[in-house]
Amino acid sequence: MENNQVKPLAANIFSEDSTVQVLSHSYENQERLSFNEKVLIFFVYAFLGWVWETVYHYFQHGELVKRGFLMGLYCPIYGFSALAVLFILNPFKKNIPLMFIFSALFITVLEYVTSIVLQVVFHTTWWDYHDMPLNIDGRVALPVSLFWGGLCVLALKYAHPKVMHMITYLDRRFGNSLSAIILFVMISDFLITLLRTLVF
Repeated sequence: MENNQVKPLAANIFSEDSTVQVLSHSYENQERLSFNEKVLIFFVYAFLGWVWETVYHYFQHGELVKRGFLMGLYCPIYGFSALAVLFILNPFKKNIPLMFIFSALFITVLEYVTSIVLQVVFHTTWWDYHDMPLNIDGRVALPVSLFWGGLCVLALKYAHPKVMHMITYLDRRFGNSLSAIILFVMISDFLITLLRTLVF
């Protein structure tokens, strides 16, 4: 009797079959994504954003600290930014210059608003661009905006297809349970953090 071999997780995610199956969920067809996949996109980019923030802070200040205002290992602003760029700016996906410009503008607005919300609601400031040229109240700055615009273009062109391979596989393997757990954990984290801020 022949034994069945279980493929490793990475092999399943990046296999040829997986590549064919995920084409319908590529950046060209975001409208076909399920709710679960959107939750997973939000979480993956929120986690990657947390990794970026942590590494950047380490190289800038020489200390390893947990970034973000929540308890978990994620920064929601990166999740929201990823979803917004993928869906709101989808009409410009084939025009790289426009994608760059509108990504930079959109994330600049989101960064400015988020900075105000964090300061007013959570009494904290997670970034300060006063030492950078062409900044507005230290909340946003032109060099940073240009960086985000370029990063969005590179991420969508090279990184996002790989991310979608993983997300599509995870969604098909775990279904609603994984996205439900993620939503429960992140919403609970936000509410607990908010209550702690309001009480103390």
